[in-house]
Amino acid sequence: MLLASTLHSIRVNSVGQDYQIVVFSPFEISGERILWVHEREPRGNVAAHAGGLAASRGEIIVSMTDDTIALPGWLHAIDRQMRRERDFLVCLDLNRVNRPFVHTVFGRFYALFPVASRACAEKLGGMFDPIYMAHYANPDFSLRVWQASAADLKFLQRLQQNRLGTSNRKAALES
Repeated sequence: MLLASTLHSIRVNSVGQDYQIVVFSPFEISGERILWVHEREPRGNVAAHAGGLAASRGEIIVSMTDDTIALPGWLHAIDRQMRRERDFLVCLDLNRVNRPFVHTVFGRFYALFPVASRACAEKLGGMFDPIYMAHYANPDFSLRVWQASAADLKFLQRLQQNRLGTSNRKAALES
């Protein structure tokens, strides 16, 4: 099961970090640091992410799906970067081992799996607009970040060098 692998990778690679895992699904999931939110009616991944966000209590929001594998240091890197950029509206992205791409819409970077501070998300009206069901919510949030902050170019350079996120292809292949 994909979700079991994702949860295991988060647990073993997040030692020493304070985190909560919110699982929004039709079937119950339990475990250490897991908050299960019952998805009564399937309404698409945007509704699932929005439901998970509403149930969460953390300062930093990391959205991911059940096929994400966290690698050593992933959460520490996010925490360090978000604290460094705390005075800015920042939207980070998780890199995926099997898809090490930078995504764009209308010529702008967008986060496929957005990571943002709760304050940033609230200031911009939320991370997941309910008008979307399955797609376009991630580009929508990223474009709102771009519009509000004119994006930090140094951040984009760091992202392209794969210093942020869950993995980079080379590290994944070496482990």
